[in-house]
Amino acid sequence: MLERLPMLRELECCYNEAMSGNLSSLRVLKDNLQQVVISGCRNVAGNFMDLADFPRLRVLDLRSTTVTGDIRNIRDNDFKALEELFLPRTVYGGSRYEFQSIAEVSVFMSQIYPLAKRFSLSRSWRLSEESPDWYDDPNEVDDESDRKEYQIPPPFVCELLRGTRIGWRWRCNFPDTRIYFYDMINPIDPDGEDEQNDPLEDVEVTSSCEINWLEPEPDRESTDYEKYTDQLSD
Repeated sequence: MLERLPMLRELECCYNEAMSGNLSSLRVLKDNLQQVVISGCRNVAGNFMDLADFPRLRVLDLRSTTVTGDIRNIRDNDFKALEELFLPRTVYGGSRYEFQSIAEVSVFMSQIYPLAKRFSLSRSWRLSEESPDWYDDPNEVDDESDRKEYQIPPPFVCELLRGTRIGWRWRCNFPDTRIYFYDMINPIDPDGEDEQNDPLEDVEVTSSCEINWLEPEPDRESTDYEKYTDQLSD
């Protein structure tokens, strides 16, 4: 079917369980395809590197598919026109990929640093619960008062920072690293519609771990320095 559409430039299909096939079938569109968004289609397989030599491909989003591969295999001559790359966790280094050790992450970040300078890519990964470095959330329960205090969870989510300077850091597995302490007897529902309850009333903001920079600090006299300091405060 695709061979009948040789001039197709953009292909988008999201959350379609009926869609199936191998990514290599797109090679008949190699010369003109500029954007491929196949997301939430779990029956789509193949290796993302089958599209590495597409000369015009700018956007490749394959999240929540069963596509495989290794992001570290991308070389300078691959994906020459690419601006955005988002891969599934079934790819080594894809979005929400789970690493088996903490030590593995720093090596990985050094390896993908050249890619992070070329285009936008997945920004969040995590440590596998099967890792020997993993430990459970330190939740404590006080039976006498029937209160459950949610402590700061372990910082096992890794995120890439891209701005005037590229780096990475570990953070807690909480949205915006905001931690809630609430009474289990009369809890505040963060998703509720009662406007009289402020879901952030008992929020304690926590810091992520120290940033591991992959680039030197901008010159203090440069225009980028203020942007850099703003990034540190985010």
